[in-house]
This record gives sequence, structure tokens and C-alpha cells, in this order.
Amino acid sequence: MVRATEEGEVEDVFTSHDRRIFAAVNAFFGGPVVVMRTIFENGVVVETVTRPKRGALPVEKSVDVALVDRLVGKMTSGNMPLWARQDRPQWGYHVELVDTEQPSELWQRHRQRIDELAQKLQTSLPPQDNLPLYIALSQRSHEITNYSGRWRKYIGFGVIAGIVVLIFGMLPVLGGWAAALNAQTRGAGGILISMAFAILLMFARIPLSVELGNRIPPLLPGPPMRPVADLLQEVVLS
Repeated sequence: MVRATEEGEVEDVFTSHDRRIFAAVNAFFGGPVVVMRTIFENGVVVETVTRPKRGALPVEKSVDVALVDRLVGKMTSGNMPLWARQDRPQWGYHVELVDTEQPSELWQRHRQRIDELAQKLQTSLPPQDNLPLYIALSQRSHEITNYSGRWRKYIGFGVIAGIVVLIFGMLPVLGGWAAALNAQTRGAGGILISMAFAILLMFARIPLSVELGNRIPPLLPGPPMRPVADLLQEVVLS
């Protein structure tokens, strides 16, 4: 808590009158995002969020500059997730982005979701009205996010390794291309080939890593489910 205060990582957390929902307002993509979260006794987390808007803060740009920005962003970052915490129901983490700017509509949708899940999972809700439980919920969120992040990192390294292996495997072909270009470029063929593959590596690696990072982690077993009692025990010990 002291470290979080010193580093400015403190947020206002609210609880609903029926003690079933935690709520907070986060800054994401430069604009406010309302987040409502609930954790069940079995450790399942439900999160309902107002859909973030990329570039929420308006910037004066011409149409041409804005188009170039979008194209460059698409080429270099691929389909980045719109929200940091992804929907992973198979891991016990249920996220839904809602197209609304009204907290009341978000609250109603969140209540509907927790009612449906409570009936489906045959589990109960602890009172969502105390700081230790909110910390336990947040730690579970970080556990899920960090697990996905680690696999995204491994996938990124794998993509780099795959591209390097592909380049080395194509060296005989590249050598032939370089020799053919040397005759027309006064010996600059090798440099041109190297530059071409450096550009390929730059533009292909990131979107490919992002796309595989979106597709592969949901297929993995994920972190083991843990009941609220175990999560609270960790909070007490820490």
C-alpha cells in the first residue's frame, strides 16, 4: 500500500448498495473507463467495462495524417486488444465490453451477468464491500493478465526465431538474388537484400506476434482456479 501510494497507483473504489459489485473509474487510451467487477466464492471473476475508445482525447490532425497514422499503427501493432484484461471464461475470468457511457446501464448489465453466472456455476457471492477482498480480486486479475503476458512474450520470441530460421534457410536463394542485383547495382545487391529483409522483419514480426498472442493463450489451461478463501489468505500473508 505504501509503495502504491508513493508511485501514484491509488484509485477510488466504490461498492454497490447491495454489496455485490465493486466499481472504479480508470483512465485508458486517454479517456475515462468505468469498470465493474465481482468475484465469486469459487474465485470466478466477472468484469463489465464501458468500451474504451482508442484516442479518446481529440488531437488536431489533417485527414491525410490521420490515415497514415492508422495505417502505420495497423502495420506495426496488428490487432491489439482493446482492453488490457481479456475475456477468459475457461480460466474463470469473464470480461464484457459494453457500448454505453451510462453507468446505470453498465450496472444493470453487470447485475444480469452475475445473476446468470451464479445460477450456472451454483456458487455464492461474498459481500463486495471490503478492501482485502478487492485486493484479492485485483491480484487474481493481475495473475490472469501476467499469465497471458508471459505467453505473449514467449510467442514474440518464437516469431523472431522463426523469421531468423527462415532467413538462414533462404540464404542460398538470397545469395542468388544478391548476385543478380550486384550486376545492376555495382555490388550493392547484398545491401539491398539485407535492407529488404530488415524491413520485412520490422513490419511482419509485431503484427504476427500480436495475432498469435491473441489466438494461442485462450487454448492453454491457464492459471489454476483458487477460491476466495485462498486468495484472501495470500492478502493477509502479504
